[in-house]
Amino acid sequence: MRNKADMNNVRQSLHALDWMNFCMADMQMAIGAFVAIYLMSSRHWNPAQAGVVVAAQSIATMLAQPSAGALIDWSSHKKLIAAVGAGLVSVGTLLILFVPSLLLEILVQVLIGIAVSVFPPLLAAISLGIVGKARLPRRVGRNEMYNHSGKAVMALVAGALAALFGQRWLFYTAVAFGIGATVAALVIHDGDIDNQQARAAEVPDLTSPIVPGQAKSARTYSMSELFQDRRIPIFLGSVILFHFANACLLQLVTESLARGRDGQSSFYVSACIIVAQCVMVPVAWVTARLTEGFGRKPLFLVCYLIVGLRALLFAFGTGDWYLISVQSLDGVAAAIFGVLWTLINSDLARGTGRFNFLQGAVASAWYLGAFLSNLAGGYLANRLGFQTSFLCQAGIAAVGFLFFFLLMPETKDSTRPQRALARRIQGQASEVSSENATA
Repeated sequence: MRNKADMNNVRQSLHALDWMNFCMADMQMAIGAFVAIYLMSSRHWNPAQAGVVVAAQSIATMLAQPSAGALIDWSSHKKLIAAVGAGLVSVGTLLILFVPSLLLEILVQVLIGIAVSVFPPLLAAISLGIVGKARLPRRVGRNEMYNHSGKAVMALVAGALAALFGQRWLFYTAVAFGIGATVAALVIHDGDIDNQQARAAEVPDLTSPIVPGQAKSARTYSMSELFQDRRIPIFLGSVILFHFANACLLQLVTESLARGRDGQSSFYVSACIIVAQCVMVPVAWVTARLTEGFGRKPLFLVCYLIVGLRALLFAFGTGDWYLISVQSLDGVAAAIFGVLWTLINSDLARGTGRFNFLQGAVASAWYLGAFLSNLAGGYLANRLGFQTSFLCQAGIAAVGFLFFFLLMPETKDSTRPQRALARRIQGQASEVSSENATA
């Protein structure tokens, strides 16, 4: 039972977690939305050069995510990792303005990409470690509310300062938010984070042998054991398809809006981001509560439907404010996804001790889907036009909907797959023991 001082510490840690989410969550997306615009409009780099720079950050993040998750599963110094990661992002963001060559710019983006890779699993780990599995849905909803509020405020402030003082202020604003995240991380109390709980190892292991007189303890699953759960590769494929359909839509619509209006490019990027983020805040709050009654699968299917609808509306409509209004649908799909991917991962990882590794693996699938989306969407837009590209994204969303609907079971409160997997692993271990005894 926690005493009053302990409860005050927990409240302080949770408030600090709020501000970490406000300042830092999904920072890569916020920075990435402005980098290409800055390099093309202020430095007059060609689109191919700007594209290579943005891709370098995404690839670095994608490759680093699983290792970052494994590090967080292993480490008991989560707030230190958060503070160092936020500090490196701030330094890297500032360096964007001063490095003179394409090669150095790529190296800076790789630094940022590796640093931000710790945050998706880290924020989920700290949340689970403090509040536990039962309270995780509402905590994740709160994280998403602060996340999207922070991105809306950053986009608004950055866009206004860039319009008044020049595009460099896009990045000065991001640096200030990174410093805020560092301070927030240092306020969290290490003792408030249950590190066993934070890696979903709080459930007694079902496969370790029972020793008379001893309680069963949690055991970390090996990678081969973890991926024997067929739901995990299915979910990874579903995440790839979702972001394959969704990720390039913002890029395409901002390119369409900013075409021929270099002086207003940052305004249109900011407008699209702010509209979506403002929608995400209430949707995240509602989604966290709906998951308790409706489960995960129906709401995840809604994500695909909204992405497909958004792509079709982009394909058959024109006008600045029409396109910006349709972009608000991104707020609905992204907010639902932002809550659900952590909750589904916590369901899949229950009792394995691999929650943060799984978060990192799914985040890698996220970035792979986004990379493929931006590559394919940009190519189609350049060769066949924006309308064709939007229609193809709607088709990918339809494929993703069918894939998830047909193959992915509901994960909420489902212990049967974990128990079946545990029995299978126990059977394999027994066979090995028998063979060794015979030998």
